Amino acid sequence: MWMDEYEKFCQEHVELLRLQRKRRASYSNSEMSASGDDTDKSENISEVMKTFKTKNEIERDDVYWERRRRNNLAAKKSRDAKRNRELDNHRKATLLESENSKLREELLILRKENARLKEILHEAGSSLSNCLINLTSSIVKMNQK
Repeated sequence: MWMDEYEKFCQEHVELLRLQRKRRASYSNSEMSASGDDTDKSENISEVMKTFKTKNEIERDDVYWERRRRNNLAAKKSRDAKRNRELDNHRKATLLESENSKLREELLILRKENARLKEILHEAGSSLSNCLINLTSSIVKMNQK
């Protein structure tokens, strides 16, 4: 099937070459002779034959296109994997940011509680020291009597 398409392509190519040569000839104001047409055809055919591929070249083309196909699949797979990694990293970053904000709130609460407990301890310590002072002064007074 593809050989038919290739042959059609070759025929179209020959026709295009023929038209190009006619245009060049008309631009140079030269007239084409009957013998010139024959050489034109033989030159066109030889140019097309140069573009005709051998069986090995066709097989190499098949290998090339198979490699291109595999490479395209590998590139797509790589892009998909990268996209998935980026999505996972985004999800993890969002989760960690959320956890970080919760921990900051908890830290703020604990710092407030720590300050309150220090104040209570300070008040209790000053009350205790006042009690001790009062107690020692009472003991001293009792001993003096």
